[in-house]
Amino acid sequence: MKLEDQRTTVYKVDPNHPETADLPTLRTEELLLNMGPQHPSTHGVLKVILELEGERLVKSTPVLGFLHRGVEKLAEGGTYHQFIPHTDRLDYVCAMYNNFAYCRAIEKLMDITLPDRAEYLRTLVAEVQRIIGHLFWLGTQALDIGAMTVFFYTFRDREILLDWFDELCGARLTTSWYRIGGVERDFNDSLIDKVKRFLDYFPPKIDEYVVFKRIGSGWLELAAWPSFPPKMP
Repeated sequence: MKLEDQRTTVYKVDPNHPETADLPTLRTEELLLNMGPQHPSTHGVLKVILELEGERLVKSTPVLGFLHRGVEKLAEGGTYHQFIPHTDRLDYVCAMYNNFAYCRAIEKLMDITLPDRAEYLRTLVAEVQRIIGHLFWLGTQALDIGAMTVFFYTFRDREILLDWFDELCGARLTTSWYRIGGVERDFNDSLIDKVKRFLDYFPPKIDEYVVFKRIGSGWLELAAWPSFPPKMP
């Protein structure tokens, strides 16, 4: 870029500059620019509509909800049962819930009644998935505002449950364990034992996450750790 063009860009947003009169006439209309959809570390696909005046950003409008996978079209080419693996990939942070919701919708449409044990197993696994999702949210939310330690702690405990999923269905994120009318397999003794041990292990760990305190407007601010640095054994 020539020096004259650089000066044109610099002084365009400062009409009172003494050299402005010597510069050529500039276009003043706004430029509409679509940035994305892309995944710039936003925990989801993001598109931003930008209104620009030269190099000055006039307006920024985020557009959320992009998945751009064509799942509806994919569903047209398979059976109801074949589509189950596609549902967990819509939100791999809480894949079991997507499988659950999809299977439940088909069961209601077809008036299918599940055995009580299948209902209990489904509900238990869904609640495990809920904990996994909440740990992911809290850890990444804390990381985004600079509390890296919370991220490490939540993901430490999340790994325990992801390993439990791995034993349950052979996958940690894209699970596909739910089935229309039931589940893919029953629990074994090892899974039941690990859930019970996690119930004893987890509640005290929540205190380690409490590094925020709520103030009047609903914002969160960083509070002091109850004991920092932690005491090593």
